[in-house]
Amino acid sequence: MAVAIGKKPISMKYMPDMSKHFHHGTDKILKKS
Repeated sequence: MAVAIGKKPISMKYMPDMSKHFHHGTDKILKKS
């Protein structure tokens, strides 16, 4: 919840990198459909 409103909680270091997510990701290596 905190990340959704722009905060950076201590536990954020354990969150997955969503930029590489197959559907929600924004990384350049992902194929755009």
